Amino acid sequence: DKGFTIRIGGLPVAVTPMKPLWLMPGSVRVTVIKSGYVEQSFSVLLAGGDRISRVVRSITHRERTRKNRLLLEAREKKKALILKKKLEYAAARKKFTYRRQVLSIIGITALAVGGVALIAGGYYGLNALGPSDRVESAPRDTWWVDVRDDYELAQRYNSNARILSISGAVFTVVGVAVLIYCKKFLTPRDPVLLDSEETP
Repeated sequence: DKGFTIRIGGLPVAVTPMKPLWLMPGSVRVTVIKSGYVEQSFSVLLAGGDRISRVVRSITHRERTRKNRLLLEAREKKKALILKKKLEYAAARKKFTYRRQVLSIIGITALAVGGVALIAGGYYGLNALGPSDRVESAPRDTWWVDVRDDYELAQRYNSNARILSISGAVFTVVGVAVLIYCKKFLTPRDPVLLDSEETP
């Protein structure tokens, strides 16, 4: 048996292993210690001569109502803050999405132009094979290359190949850089939302 709980005014003040009818009449003293709180001092005299004293602090109804009102106001403010963050995030996402689409088109276009330029540069480079300052001799009558004996034409093809290769490389690098920038920097950060269930 864990004992019997002594209650005065509905408040538990002590636990005793003795039966309740062994208790002698006790005294209750109520003292207001500060605004909104009450301190109740209970003193109970047992049949054996022992005295049990307890001090119980409780909140007044007015103070509890005030705290509930403040808690409700804090929750409403938190909800308003969450809504504001969501709206700001939606606006930022819309702006970032527009910029990202425009720059993505630019980056993909640059990649496409760079790829075409590199292919064209390779084509001119293959067709430039022949007597030149770089290639003194080349295989004749091959199916994959049109051997040209004209030195000036070979030089012109070499020049075109260099220009197209450099341009293709530049466009490719620019396109990749733009796409990386879109991926890394044009994505709005997720808003840090407060848990609406938490109490302030």
